[in-house]
Amino acid sequence: MKIEVNIEKKYAFLIVGLIIVLIGVIGVYASWDNSKTVFHSANDVKVNINGQDYSLQEAINLGKISNYSSGSAQGFHVSNSELYTGNCGADTKTTCPHRWCAARGWVSGIVVEWYNTDNYVVCFR
Repeated sequence: MKIEVNIEKKYAFLIVGLIIVLIGVIGVYASWDNSKTVFHSANDVKVNINGQDYSLQEAINLGKISNYSSGSAQGFHVSNSELYTGNCGADTKTTCPHRWCAARGWVSGIVVEWYNTDNYVVCFR
């Protein structure tokens, strides 16, 4: 038994392209899992203080951030309900920490570690 299929080049490329796109969509959908944190822990973030490199967790544990000699940065544990109140706009992860720190007399702030109910916020002067 012999089976022959004649497909023009443009249709062959179209079929191959659609298969590649379909595989990509399935791959992205399969890896999209909202139950897992996709951010870095404090051990994964490198900070440089006065020319010395530390993990963020080391800097916190050693008091290099909360007791920083110039008083230019301090870390805070903040609950989600306290941090993400009101409308922070489209970029919630940036705007809310900035607003939270500014309300407490700091110039700006970032969230460096997210949990399901808690955040670690670093505020800057």
